[in-house]
Amino acid sequence: DFWCKDPKQMYYKELADESWRLKWTEEGIKNMNDMVEEYIEEGRKEGRKEGRKEGRKEGRKEGYLLTLYDLYKDDIISLDVAASRAEMTEQAFLESVKGL
Repeated sequence: DFWCKDPKQMYYKELADESWRLKWTEEGIKNMNDMVEEYIEEGRKEGRKEGRKEGRKEGRKEGYLLTLYDLYKDDIISLDVAASRAEMTEQAFLESVKGL
C-alpha cells in the first residue's frame, strides 16, 4: 500500500481513505503543504545552526592564526614555531594569513 500512487489500488481501506484525503481534498492538500513547509523550515533552521557553529569555529581559527602571525611579526616567536602551532608548513601559514 505504501508504494501505491492510486488509493483505489490499496488493500487497506483506512490507509486508502487517508491517502485519498491527503492527495485529493483541499484540506488534505493544505495539510500536506503545511507539513512540507514545516519540514523545509526545520531544515533551514538546522542549516543556519550548523552555519553559525562552523562560522564560530572558522572565526576562532582565523583569530588564532592572526595571533600567531602577530607574535611572529613582533619577533616573539619564530616562523617555524608559529607554523608548527598552526599545524601547517611555513609557506602554508604565510599564505593563510595573507588573506586575513
